Order: sequence, then structure tokens, then C-alpha cells
Amino acid sequence: MIKLSAHLEDHQSQAVNDPLVTPVWKVTDAVTGAVVPVVAVGGSCPLDAASQPLPCLQVLRAPMDVRTGINYYVEELVSTLSGSFIVRADLGVYGMSNPQTVTFASASSTNLVVRAEIQDPAGQDLLTTGAHPQVGVTYTVKLFDAANVDITTSIPAANVQWELDGTNTAGCSVTLNSSDTLVRGYQFTPRTNANSTSGVPCGDQGFGLKVTYVP
Repeated sequence: MIKLSAHLEDHQSQAVNDPLVTPVWKVTDAVTGAVVPVVAVGGSCPLDAASQPLPCLQVLRAPMDVRTGINYYVEELVSTLSGSFIVRADLGVYGMSNPQTVTFASASSTNLVVRAEIQDPAGQDLLTTGAHPQVGVTYTVKLFDAANVDITTSIPAANVQWELDGTNTAGCSVTLNSSDTLVRGYQFTPRTNANSTSGVPCGDQGFGLKVTYVP
């Protein structure tokens, strides 16, 4: 997580306030110069033509701090990819802030996850209700930080591995321990026995679901 702040100064470098200012943060790749999307609190990275999330920076929090009477506009950011980025705040009629170069390590986002939900189409969390996943129903993982902000898309979909876990409740005397389903992404649909990769007679049925971060 990277924390940045911006404030206004007049031509004599004296800090000033303007209640009408709302900064718009602009990010480019420090190497290629390509524009990198910045997603608002609770939002998701935009999707490409194949409906896969594009790399983006996500705002975890955007508070305004008041320090000695001056407004400081704060941004707490995580990235869905490692690398260096140039960040500026567009302050409207006051122009752009000085550029700041920030660097994200590949594992920065995973360190922020403190809670997960595996939701059914109605938004019910299987990890809370204890309900068993049903074949043909699509389940979605949601990952949250300590402030209860959804930061799922700050972790690339390709690094989210779905697993079958626990003792079977569908008639097989089998226990699986974090068995890889070979499915990556934010969603998983339990498969019929014939299409399962679990290697056991009950297929995907009767096991618990979990997700794991894989490099």
C-alpha cells in the first residue's frame, strides 16, 4: 500500500485552502508512459474485450487530513501489478501537482487481505452460512482489508486459485486437503462428476470451497 498526499500553495509557497478543490489523481507507467486506470473506493478494475480485469491502481481510502488548518488530500493506493508509476494530482485551476514516483512490490496487495467471502448468486457467504456448494451454481470470491474495503481486484485474477477442501458430505468417504481445481479467477462453478478434476468419484460435490493466492 502506498500513501500519498497533496495540498495547495500560493505563488509564495505558502499553504492555502480552497474548499472547492477536489483532486483527480492521474497515474502513468514510469517505463512506458501508458495511462494506468485509478479506481475509486470499492470499485473494480475495468474489463478488457475478453471480460478480464485490466491492471489498475485501486484507492483503499481517500480521507482529507487537516494539518495546522490546511487541507491535505490523501490517497491510499494498492496496485494489481508490480512496477513503478508516476502519480500526479490534478488540482483543477491550480494545475497539476509535482510528480511522485511510487513502486509496488508483487506481493503488496496480498498482505492487505484479512477476510474472505465466497458468495452465492444471492450474495450469501458460504463461509458464514455453512451451506454446501451446488453443481452448476457460480460462486464469487470477495477479499477485504482491515477497513472492510473490498480489494478483490487488487489481486490479479490469475493468482486466485480455487480449491476443494474438507470431508465429503455427498456420499464419498473422502477428505481433500486444498485440492487444486485447476480454476483461476474470481469465480468458480462446481462441475459435474464427469467434468471434475478432483480425481474422486463425487467430483466437486460435497466438499468445501476455498481460495488461495498463487504466484
